[in-house]
Amino acid sequence: MADALEGDTTEFEPREQRINLAIFDYHARVDRGETFDPRHWLEEHAEIADELRAYLEDLAGIRVATSVDPTTRQFQAGEILGDYHLLEKIAEGGQGIVWKASPCQFSEVVVAIKTMNALSLDDQAAISRFREDARAIARMNHPHIIRTTYVGEESGRWFFVMELMEGGTVADCLSTYQADSRGAAIIVEKIARAIHHAHTRNESVIHLDLKPGNILLSLDGEPKVTDFGLALRSEAIQQTVENSDFGVESEGNSGLLETFARAGIVGTVPYMSPEMAEGRWKDVCTLSDVYGLGAILYAMLTGRPPFQGASTVETLNGVIRGELVKPKALNHRVDHELNAICLKCLDRNPAARYGSADALANDLRRWLERKPTLAGGKPSVLREFRFWVRRNPFPLLLAITAVLTLSGLSLANSLGQIKFENAREAARLASQLDREMTMIRAFTGKLAKESKLRAAFEDHQGDANFARRQAAVQQFLSSVDVDKWFDVAGGNPFVNVFILDEHGFELADNVSGSSAIGKRFDVRDYFQALIHDGVPRDYVHVARSFQSWKDNRVKIAVSTGIRSNDHQLLGVLVANFSIGHRLLGFDLSLELNEAFVLCPIDPSNPKTGQFEPPGTDWRYSAILARNYSDDSTVIPKEVQSPILTQFQRDPKLRQSTIGPSGGKVVEHKRVGSTHLIVVSERACPWPLSWLP
Repeated sequence: MADALEGDTTEFEPREQRINLAIFDYHARVDRGETFDPRHWLEEHAEIADELRAYLEDLAGIRVATSVDPTTRQFQAGEILGDYHLLEKIAEGGQGIVWKASPCQFSEVVVAIKTMNALSLDDQAAISRFREDARAIARMNHPHIIRTTYVGEESGRWFFVMELMEGGTVADCLSTYQADSRGAAIIVEKIARAIHHAHTRNESVIHLDLKPGNILLSLDGEPKVTDFGLALRSEAIQQTVENSDFGVESEGNSGLLETFARAGIVGTVPYMSPEMAEGRWKDVCTLSDVYGLGAILYAMLTGRPPFQGASTVETLNGVIRGELVKPKALNHRVDHELNAICLKCLDRNPAARYGSADALANDLRRWLERKPTLAGGKPSVLREFRFWVRRNPFPLLLAITAVLTLSGLSLANSLGQIKFENAREAARLASQLDREMTMIRAFTGKLAKESKLRAAFEDHQGDANFARRQAAVQQFLSSVDVDKWFDVAGGNPFVNVFILDEHGFELADNVSGSSAIGKRFDVRDYFQALIHDGVPRDYVHVARSFQSWKDNRVKIAVSTGIRSNDHQLLGVLVANFSIGHRLLGFDLSLELNEAFVLCPIDPSNPKTGQFEPPGTDWRYSAILARNYSDDSTVIPKEVQSPILTQFQRDPKLRQSTIGPSGGKVVEHKRVGSTHLIVVSERACPWPLSWLP
């Protein structure tokens, strides 16, 4: 700098002036509360970008060092945010950072937390979109929409907590799906049904930012839609554009990009619908999301978005008026029907697309089942026959014996495919239910270890102090907020939590005025499983289903021992819930296929003191089923079969198939290390579907 001042300054002074004006412009935009990304600011002043970038770095350093505004400081792994311990950074985008975290009280549970970038905190529009993203997701209830459990703010930093998806995004797996068009169709079908769920709610939600990066994957490849921050702003975007003093058509594509920035639109241009890209806001509707779904399918089939130019303006030009290369031309594995489905979604005329996301999902299901699709052409006898041949690829001119033989092979192949898919669904449901049971068992074990609870037992030992012990334990349980411990999914499924002494007498119940206080329940499985020698100190037992002594309802319980420092059993803590169609986030009413969850029946009777007869085979009851209502008085159906006897006798048994039986293929899958069994059923192909 000194050398420049001593020498020729004719070029230095204008450059210095440009830098000062650019910095003034930056702070003026921030003060006005405009939607503003500093990266765009650097692009606008490319010739002095190095100096401006250094200024931003210095500005950030001053803020952190002086702690003038703590909201601009970036979080680090190991810090505490709200009630959560940040473990590691998972991903970072333009406005948000996603962390893997765990609740401070329950380190066994792992979640994802999305926080705002420091550069976005001065942008009120960005904060609003961030909060709308969390609220929009929280209002959804679909297995393929990411689940949000908490939205909070601390020291000016907004964050929300959601379930952890450790499989990355669809954008990370595009090359995989290029070689697996069937897998791509399955993924898009599932997210299309999720988007249709959003479209058909009382408050119709249009996503408007569908792209591969917004489709998260679990470890077993199940997709979930996220990032609804732009969705709820669709009406606000239209009002912003209509009420603004700048045009669209007169400005060309660069002006249109500025329009997007001022309106708060953060959608990725290569996946944006033509009506949105062209600024035709009155045409933006649910069909714009159908285009987005088609763009995701296109990227999965080809490895690239539908339009991609050398610059944002060139890409926008392609979306509005460019010529689309057919997926089949880029990937020879894509057949005519799937190619037609994708192109129908990407039609520039919204009226020519599928009428809804559900219609797209249904057509993808037809393709997956090798049936004629709506996009592939007009119905005809010849076309139906061609697809029948595709589903049954055997020579038609062979003799009757050859036809029967080949038909048998076709039947065996179909049955094998059904068995494979059924086994996969059973494994998925068992894994999902095991995650929910793991959380329940963790919370139950944590509550039993509370020092105040153990003190209530140890301070009043002996039968003579039963009344004092009962009062002390009841006082502890009355002080416990059951919702805080067990309500992690927006609806507490537990009927009650109660505590027994070492002899099985009920000491306390969180249900006020319970008639069970003082009654003995030592014959129950939830008590018997914990009193034997060799039971691990921290063991939490998933008990067999039982008919409640108090209200005759069928319930299932989770229990664990309350123990002294020397491992002596002081009592037993039991949390139980009634049967129904859901357990926390596990909801069978949302499943398309027939599935239910079995639990062994506890035949003991506390009223008579009758234990389970020794040497008898267990009977099972269906404790979770899609057709069960929230009315817990429903009578569960009982199930007995040879395979269930095998599960009882062999704890290591994980799965076994019975089928065809009753016209169905039946798959059993054990839930973790518990006695719970997931049963998935699918109809057999004809003619096996006629078998008794």
